[in-house]
Amino acid sequence: MADNLGSVHIIKENEFSDFEEDYEGEIIDMIKFDNHYLIKIKDENISLNNELDTDITQNISIPIASAVTAYARIEMSKYKNNSLLPNLYYTDTDSLYFDNPISYKYIDSKKLGKLKIEGEYYRAIFLSSKLYALDNNEETIIKIRSLSKESIKENNINLEIIELLLEKDYKLKYKQNKWFRNLSEANIQILEQSFSIQINSLKRELIYSNTGKLLSTKAIKL
Repeated sequence: MADNLGSVHIIKENEFSDFEEDYEGEIIDMIKFDNHYLIKIKDENISLNNELDTDITQNISIPIASAVTAYARIEMSKYKNNSLLPNLYYTDTDSLYFDNPISYKYIDSKKLGKLKIEGEYYRAIFLSSKLYALDNNEETIIKIRSLSKESIKENNINLEIIELLLEKDYKLKYKQNKWFRNLSEANIQILEQSFSIQINSLKRELIYSNTGKLLSTKAIKL
């Protein structure tokens, strides 16, 4: 939603030198494909900050985006704290994890607004947003924010390792290679990054047993 929109042009390879001579502005990005260049240039005339361009608007709508998000939250709230449904252990933008099957009146993989059954799992640990593990003896799913699937596999992270995070102040440390692409400089860097994984209490108050093992959480009162 940045108001410095720029403009994109496709230039033939044999015409690029002429284009470069005639254009005095800044080339933001350039990609070569076949015998053409895809060029993104900084266009000072296309900017919402430019008072002369009062008729130029971006093709975005913050009210529509906010409304879509709000309606999604309203829809998901129907499944939360609902005494008619099984216990809800974890939910995300468009997913729910219950401890028992729910009525088929909520389920239809072909109908908009209905739920789709993704799987049944016999063991599950939900520690925080985007940090959980699922297992059904045939498939294990590990989700860790900031760690790629490849890194999770390379570090042999399984449900038992995730379970260690239930211990108070326990922390897991891993390294992974990340690709950093810089098209304007036409290079890609692969850098090693370190990640630490630990349960936090940013959204929920953590409740531990006398032995220091996480038992439950409760809402934070402000």
